Order: sequence, then structure tokens, then C-alpha cells
Amino acid sequence: MNSATIQAALRDIQDTEDPLEKALKLSGLVSALFRERDWEMVVVGGSAIEFYTEGQYMSGDIDMCAKSEVAAPPPSVRAEVMGLLGATGGPRSFKVGDQWVDLLGRVERMSQAQFRVLETPFGSVNLMPVEELLVDKVFSSICPQENEESRGCAEKLMAVCVSGAIAINWTEATRMAASKEYGIGSQFQQFRSELEKRIIPHERHKDQVDLERMDRDKGGPSLDI
Repeated sequence: MNSATIQAALRDIQDTEDPLEKALKLSGLVSALFRERDWEMVVVGGSAIEFYTEGQYMSGDIDMCAKSEVAAPPPSVRAEVMGLLGATGGPRSFKVGDQWVDLLGRVERMSQAQFRVLETPFGSVNLMPVEELLVDKVFSSICPQENEESRGCAEKLMAVCVSGAIAINWTEATRMAASKEYGIGSQFQQFRSELEKRIIPHERHKDQVDLERMDRDKGGPSLDI
């Protein structure tokens, strides 16, 4: 990616008003530049949850780790890539325009769940598996003590999973929660059940309303709501 292409991408990002779209575009650009140097990056933590929930949860920065389980990009590579973007700061936290990008270490995996990939105008973005993010957030909402902020984040992520908006391997997520590393099997199941009781009836009601509106549009019979 040459300098002119990078600068055009940066102008596009700067002109983007929607915070979610803006973060996603920058994530794609950063990922593409590291990929050109044979480093695959993964968006992790709250940043990944922000993308999974389509902005229902906003993290405020972009957290990235190296997909490699052996090593992370050395300081020289981080400085080279972020320098191309006109970033300030470092050696791990960089400011690009009005957005912060945190380049952490190598990714830590607790399962064999699959990374997800999002396409952006400037390059694809790897996301931490939703199964790992969900179990980790539920865990942090109750351990070492109850945490309302983490619970709110966990609820938003769980909601998009139980509603079917995001595909999830429930078997793998449940196994992780019950593992010795987390030990929250029963709490995870309860958390899921509570959200299903709240979300599923709402989704069914919404579907019914949509069907009735379609009937009215077609001039067919409908029920008063």
C-alpha cells in the first residue's frame, strides 16, 4: 500500500462521522499494513465486542493483538506501521487522528473457537472468537466480585448471540465456562437463561408486529395491536 493510498484512506476515515464505522475502517487499515509485513492482527476485548454488537457497546479505542501464538510484532515494526499513519504516542498506545489504537502482545486463546473476519474498505479484520469474549465477560461480571459495568457489556454481547444476530458455538462456550480455568458453568447457564427469557419473547413479538404490518400493507386482515 503506497503513501497516496494510505493518505486517501486516512482522509476517508477522518471524514466518517459514525464512530463504529470509523473504528472499523481504521482497524482494517491497520490490519492491512501489518499483513503486508507478514503479521496478522486480531481485534480483541471491548473493541471486538463493539463490532459484534454493532455499536451497542462502545469501547472508545481499538485493542489489537498478534494472531501468532509465538510472538508479537517488535517495536520497530509497530513504529513503522503506525508512522505510516501519522500516529503519535507509542510504543504500544498510538493516536491516529482522534482514535486510539492499542497494540498489545500475542493473542491468548482458551479454546479452539474460530476467529471471525469482517471486511472493510481498506482490508479484512480478524475478530476474537465471540465464544471466548462472551465467557470472559460473564466471568469478569461476577469474579472476583460483581461488576455492573462488565455485566452490562456481557448482556449486550449475550443478547446478540441468543437473538441469532451472531452465530455462536454454544457447546464450545459452555465447555469453556465450565472448564477449570473459568469454573462458572452454572452461572453462565443461568446468565444465558435469563437473557433468553427477556430477548426471545421480545423477538417473537417484533416478528408478529412485522407480519401484521405486512398484512396491512397487502390489504389483508390484521389484528389490532
